[in-house]
Amino acid sequence: MTGKIATKEGVTYIARTFEDARFGVMAAVAQAVAPDAYSVTVTSAGEGYSGDGVHRDESCHYIGWAIDVRIRDFPGTKYSFQGPELEKCWEIIKGEIELKAWVRKIAAKLGSRYTVILEVKKLHIHMQFNG
Repeated sequence: MTGKIATKEGVTYIARTFEDARFGVMAAVAQAVAPDAYSVTVTSAGEGYSGDGVHRDESCHYIGWAIDVRIRDFPGTKYSFQGPELEKCWEIIKGEIELKAWVRKIAAKLGSRYTVILEVKKLHIHMQFNG
């Protein structure tokens, strides 16, 4: 697609080996199947440390095997509308359907070695340990 991958300020990637560098694959696949002109923003990757309260202690983020992607600016979703625009119910429903379709496309492209979870305010993607 025509968008680009951005990172929120402070996002850190951990890449000691090729396997650790899978964060780039996750972000690239998310962007590749995104709607036209939508830019993926990675909001979290390998920053922090186990026990810091940012992620669960056993999180894949701490070893560089997970990313979080912003969804609040995904076109047409409830997150992208504000104030009186929230009354645009049909557009919001259509946007939510497209968001879920995007998540399914990411999961299909990445395959079974990855888990893709649509959370309330973000999309979480991580590589499986036992894939």
